[in-house]
Amino acid sequence: MPLIYTNAKQENWRYGSTDRLTHVLQKTRDYIREGKHNASAHYETWFGNQCTLTIEDVAYLISLMQETIKRRNIYIGHDTSNPYENARAYTSSTHLMKGTDVLTAWTPCAIINHSSQNDTHITISANFVNLPSLLDRTAGLGGSGSCRQSKLGTIVHEFTHLLLGTADVQLGNETMYGAYNSHKLAKGPSRVQAMRNAENWGLFVECVYRDKTLHS
Repeated sequence: MPLIYTNAKQENWRYGSTDRLTHVLQKTRDYIREGKHNASAHYETWFGNQCTLTIEDVAYLISLMQETIKRRNIYIGHDTSNPYENARAYTSSTHLMKGTDVLTAWTPCAIINHSSQNDTHITISANFVNLPSLLDRTAGLGGSGSCRQSKLGTIVHEFTHLLLGTADVQLGNETMYGAYNSHKLAKGPSRVQAMRNAENWGLFVECVYRDKTLHS
């Protein structure tokens, strides 16, 4: 199986099988292309209105992620060395883009032969195990200083690091983790950075997949 669990337990994550994760990505891509589940509204919520990538580009990249996960061995391990993080992707130069990140590198011809790349891996921590599988539809974005996250959003976040070269964007001394900060990033003066921020991708996929709006 392309997702290979080493010392991490798959049952700790509802979407932990290759089939479940690729199903989520495929359905998200389909909803975008079919104009369903308010995909355009979710796109503006999480990526703002000054995006380098169109919503069609985003659908294509999600499709590439899905296909890559099915073809490549990606190891999921458990790491307790950092009690303050949920998960980590070990990317080096393994992502699908030849350039530095998802924005500066993106052109259709920049995709490399992802099926021939070396094995890569993600680690999850005790914090990850304690996250809800999905965000509560009624709980909203949270407030300043909150960090509303889910297992599904976190694992998509890590896979965009691994496969698309996204970053954990910082504004000042604050990293744009969680629904509140990600929404603030997409709506603020630095909204062009939302497409680079892995957290925004995780939230976008979850919201489109479930047709869920997180209200402020």
